[in-house]
Amino acid sequence: MKKTFIIFVSVLLLITLFVPLEESKKYAAESSMGGYKIIEQNDIISKIEIINIPSTGVATSLSRTDKNDLIIKARNDLKKETSKDNFVYNTISPGKTPKYVSTNSSKATTSKAPITTVTIKHTTTFDEKNKQIIISTTIKKLIGKKPVIILTGNRLYASNKYRDGYSKVKGYDVEWTGANIKVGKTKRVTYKVKSTKFWTSRGSTTVGVGGSVPISSSSQLDRPVLTNKNAVIYPKIYDSHSKRYMGTPIVANMKTVMKENRVKWTSSERNKYKKAYIEKFSKPKFRWEGKYTEIHHIIPREYGGTNAFGNLFPLPTKLHRLLLNPWWKAY
Repeated sequence: MKKTFIIFVSVLLLITLFVPLEESKKYAAESSMGGYKIIEQNDIISKIEIINIPSTGVATSLSRTDKNDLIIKARNDLKKETSKDNFVYNTISPGKTPKYVSTNSSKATTSKAPITTVTIKHTTTFDEKNKQIIISTTIKKLIGKKPVIILTGNRLYASNKYRDGYSKVKGYDVEWTGANIKVGKTKRVTYKVKSTKFWTSRGSTTVGVGGSVPISSSSQLDRPVLTNKNAVIYPKIYDSHSKRYMGTPIVANMKTVMKENRVKWTSSERNKYKKAYIEKFSKPKFRWEGKYTEIHHIIPREYGGTNAFGNLFPLPTKLHRLLLNPWWKAY
């Protein structure tokens, strides 16, 4: 009997260890009923480039020398687009808007009617199962005259700070000609995530068609994405009562603070925040008891976070424990 009980407890423990991720996703969908909304965590972020090639009125039949010249020009144009291994990102703070990920179009075109339209899709995939990031480029559409050459590439950049210098950690440039220029043609590479970082990517494409000069286009993710060392994107949560989004940390390499030096979180501090929240936003529908609601520290006390009003965010207890706590354990 005792042996059977031990086996039962062991199985229960294993279930407890492996279920939370699925439970958290399920609870994320249910939590909107309690006044909270989890902004959809799209692990696949895409950018579209639509490149329109206009005719220059030049004869469209190409000699071998003309074709080689066109290819060299296309290569040089792409090199201009891909020469940066570092750049500084400086724009609005993370967590300001609900639009966390999107698919936008970057169009390279002129007023002349195109003889060719090429649609390229650059994709960044955050693969938490394998703790890696995948960047890829795919030819999605080809309309009109077939290009002589498509040069394209995608680069992954990382930083320890949201507003800081980003350095290239992975990337590629690929050259497609002849039979390789076809819808569905794809290039991809993977990068194993080793630590918490802010990530962004940049894709660039140059297309050369007989009878026109090469046309280049480039695209970038709307904003950097924060993941922990397991490649899990930091959650985006909206409180419909206060009409506030939970803030996102802007530093990815915070140091642990010794326990004796961390700010204390007591019932008195909790009550003080509750009072301030009600005064600022009026009385909410959710219940404040710990069984139902916990107060989340956006910057955890473990990493120097304070009890300042702006660093606190009320969350349903279950959501806090299934979604936020596991994310920070892998920080």
